[in-house]
Amino acid sequence: MTKCFKAEVISKEILSDRHFLLRLFIPADSLRPRAGQFYLIRTGTSYDPLLRRPFSVFNWDNNYMEFLIMKKGRGTEQLLQVSKGMFVDVIGPLGRGFPLPERGQQPVLVGGGIGIAPLYLLAREIDTQKIMLYGGKSRDELIAMEYIKMIGDTELRIFTEDGSEGIKGTVLDGLREVLTDVESPVVYICGPGQMIETLKGLEDLRTDEVYVSVEERMACGIGVCLGCAYPTREGMKRVCIEGPVFKLSEL
Repeated sequence: MTKCFKAEVISKEILSDRHFLLRLFIPADSLRPRAGQFYLIRTGTSYDPLLRRPFSVFNWDNNYMEFLIMKKGRGTEQLLQVSKGMFVDVIGPLGRGFPLPERGQQPVLVGGGIGIAPLYLLAREIDTQKIMLYGGKSRDELIAMEYIKMIGDTELRIFTEDGSEGIKGTVLDGLREVLTDVESPVVYICGPGQMIETLKGLEDLRTDEVYVSVEERMACGIGVCLGCAYPTREGMKRVCIEGPVFKLSEL
């Protein structure tokens, strides 16, 4: 079940020249989202752009929700112009989120760049010890680090391809190492498309408990337009309904 409502802007925190954190006040009767679900936000007051933009939930509590947004087009540029006290049209929560780990499983969270957004909420929802691998090409792609470092019960490992922060390498290099050390891992991943394709080719991924959040353009958000169809082993599936979280074995 989803809800369409107007949300008041509480604040907008600039994190870098391309990233900002949008905090919205939510109505008391709003549905609590699961980590990995998303909302469609109308970015302007006109029909240009026509389509709402999808954003994963970064954080949520009973009074507000937050979205970690990267400026990359007209829609996100418009959101960057909103200010405290303004209202935006929101639809959500939408899609299928991440399942929580079962007893005895070791959660391993793997994020690349802006892909850390849904994993932050997931890490906060998991109340047991977890391992988080976060990386980018350089330190400039590591976003909201002050928030990530505050997550409790978390072993955080940072990776950059150029070695400018943390360990030199990729998060998938780190994942290979982690999977040789832990028992009963359950892996949660969100990152760019190329990262997901590389993941599918890992021969030493010794668990079928791997959940992936995929990125795709969306229009309606309710599965009607088929604009977000994504290829899986069982044929095309709608990211806005059957996803955005899939088991890796489905892809």
